[in-house]
Amino acid sequence: SGSAQLGRARQTLEPLVERAPGDHYARFLLGRTLERSNRPGEALPHLRLAAAMSADPAYADAVRRVEQRGAA
Repeated sequence: SGSAQLGRARQTLEPLVERAPGDHYARFLLGRTLERSNRPGEALPHLRLAAAMSADPAYADAVRRVEQRGAA
C-alpha cells in the first residue's frame, strides 16, 4: 500500500539524513515523504533546510506548499 511504501521510505531516509546532514536531496526526499504521510510539521524543517542548501525551485515550492497548509 502507499502508506507502507512511505513508511519504508522514511525508514531508509532518516538514517541517511543522520549520516549525511548536508545532503540536500536526501533532506528534500525525507521532507516530501513526511508531507505525503500527512506530517507537515515534521516535513517543514527538512524542506526548509533543503531549500536553504540548494536553489532548486522544487524545494522552495515544497516549503510554500507545506507552509500554506498551516504547518508554519
